[in-house]
Amino acid sequence: MRPTILLAEDEDVYRHLIAAVLRKEGYDILIAKNGREALERAKRCGRRIHLLLTDVTMPEVDGRDLAKYLQATWSNLRVIIMSARPAATLRLEQGWTFLGKPFVPNALIRRIREALPSLPNKTMAGDSYLPIARR
Repeated sequence: MRPTILLAEDEDVYRHLIAAVLRKEGYDILIAKNGREALERAKRCGRRIHLLLTDVTMPEVDGRDLAKYLQATWSNLRVIIMSARPAATLRLEQGWTFLGKPFVPNALIRRIREALPSLPNKTMAGDSYLPIARR
């Protein structure tokens, strides 16, 4: 079984870079450019979503509200919140994982593997830098 990840990121360049890393690692991904689109994709996907990987600050529906809503629907959904802001300022829920921006691909993959330890995956991505700017 290939894990399914719902990626919600409002910045086009970063969304595409992260998606490329996830594809290379063999994950099935659903991609959304904001929280509202992520909710729509989750409702229509027709299969289990194992992990939500979301930016915290997005238009329409932010990452925290998105995660709370989806976890109310799928209690076993894992969540990774990405932000350039410090984790201590974000009011993260218990069980959520934080990934600080900027990050390198293998830091992303490491966080995913920590969140989904029992699911299969490929080899680690390289250490090339993802230039994810601070907001």
